[in-house]
Amino acid sequence: MVLVIRRTADLTSTIRRATTMTINIRVEAAENLFTKNEVINFAQAAAPSTNAVAGASWVVDGSSYEAFLLVFNHVLTLVKSRLPDHELWLLVGSQVWQPDTRVVRYYKLWDGLRRRGLKIPDNKQSIEEVMIESQGKLKFFGAAKLFEFAVEEAARILFEEHCAYVVAWPSGLPIHTLLEHGWSSDARPDLEFISRSADSDALLLKKIGEFDDPERGLLAMGRQPVVNALFS
Repeated sequence: MVLVIRRTADLTSTIRRATTMTINIRVEAAENLFTKNEVINFAQAAAPSTNAVAGASWVVDGSSYEAFLLVFNHVLTLVKSRLPDHELWLLVGSQVWQPDTRVVRYYKLWDGLRRRGLKIPDNKQSIEEVMIESQGKLKFFGAAKLFEFAVEEAARILFEEHCAYVVAWPSGLPIHTLLEHGWSSDARPDLEFISRSADSDALLLKKIGEFDDPERGLLAMGRQPVVNALFS
């Protein structure tokens, strides 16, 4: 059983899993990520939209997948309960340009991930995919409804794939519109993508921590009312 205690004063949560693991989650929030804040530093970048992008972060010490999974579960529970009019999608894309060959065109994104041993849903109605061509090279970007995955499988993909997000997307709005221009493996070069998502009243979730970083967690980005809903 997972027990969650939130201390409002210092915005710190404690998660206790049975008697084997206790993790302190440090929670930060910011009304505008393009000003100085404790969530992520976009302050030196030019905002691609006139509307501010707010954010929040949940961070734990340690680099293990197990610690990340606890944070992932905690944040997903918040999103599902506080944003009931949104659908959760897993977004995955090509990190590098690929050669334009028949094999690459045949496998595309999702079948390519299956070949690597990742568990991808077979339900075609729950999967979207686009291909972008440039100078004889290809990239693929896709979205899959999160409910098709076991939570552990979705968390594993987000943990291991650099070019991945989870998005809480307004129900009834075509997810295809978010895929058309693609994204990269880092939030900072993705400012236009983040702004487009926020303009649609969506909430983007991105893993915090890479390689030998001593911390892991999740970053949430969206318009202020959407981010604030997670703490209401």
